[in-house]
Amino acid sequence: MAVRLGLLWFAVPACVLGASLLGCQVPVVPPHPDASLTPVGRLWPGPTLFGAQTHIRRPNVPYLQRIAAAGFDAVRVSLTPWWAQSRHGGWMWTNYDAIYTWLIRHKMTPLFMLENPRSTDDLPAMEYFAERAAIRYPLALLELGNEPDSAAQWPGFYPPHARSAVTPEAYWAIVKRFALAWRKGNPHAIIGTAGTSGIDFPWQRGLIAAIEKDGAFRDGTIKAIGVHAYGEPFPYAGQRGGIVADLAELKTMLPRDVLVWVTEYGLPDPRPEDVHAWFDVMQRLGVPLFCWYEAQDDVLDGKTQPYGLIRLDGSPKPAYGAAKAFLLARSKTQ
Repeated sequence: MAVRLGLLWFAVPACVLGASLLGCQVPVVPPHPDASLTPVGRLWPGPTLFGAQTHIRRPNVPYLQRIAAAGFDAVRVSLTPWWAQSRHGGWMWTNYDAIYTWLIRHKMTPLFMLENPRSTDDLPAMEYFAERAAIRYPLALLELGNEPDSAAQWPGFYPPHARSAVTPEAYWAIVKRFALAWRKGNPHAIIGTAGTSGIDFPWQRGLIAAIEKDGAFRDGTIKAIGVHAYGEPFPYAGQRGGIVADLAELKTMLPRDVLVWVTEYGLPDPRPEDVHAWFDVMQRLGVPLFCWYEAQDDVLDGKTQPYGLIRLDGSPKPAYGAAKAFLLARSKTQ
């Protein structure tokens, strides 16, 4: 039963956190002194599933253990078909099987972010891959790509100098194939759209309209809309603008039972008060899924990306302690 908690948090909002988080006596780091303590009205019922972003291609047990020890409920992992393709046209599932199995055994929910296609040539193989992966990973949540409103994330679909070739309608036409394939492999799958780079209201309105036109909310194919909260100011309720007001507005644009997943938010060299403040407001709002970007510093093009809660050498930053204190103390308040 405990293994299924990650899914039940979405299907049954009243479900409580797992027993592994009960009874923890960990002090909570106080919020940033500039944050208003005005109570925030809940937008969704039920607890928040807190996740951490990773960039692992294969199981890294010490890395995953640090995430588990902090009390995270989920791990966001890129599900990249060409990393699993053999030279002979088959699929090599060993690494993803091991990651998935480790997370399930440790009562953590895998959030698989299906990688963006590199070009239209990838689409048939990705469709087949999605169906097979859904069969193998029945307890995983699926996110349909990453930041489709950004040319930098979908370069193969943007002509030179074009600002927005991947319209909401074009994005949905692509990923609808993957969503239907995943549902074919697992009819009970929980699927969300890719997070946009910021809460991009015009783009989200177009996407919501395209999904509604196809009936993909009504038939349960899409159960969540994804956003990345970068660039969002951070006032509590009672102040204009910011993440609270923007999530409330986005919720009004959706059918009643459709959720909003905040699948990325982070800062370079995060401070303890940054982590606590964002975790606190996500929990107060009842955001169903919130992923911190990211668990551990990463290297891109030879440069360290210092967004992690953990340094490259595996040592924790002060922000890691703040995340752990918050997450392990939740059971006393939920």
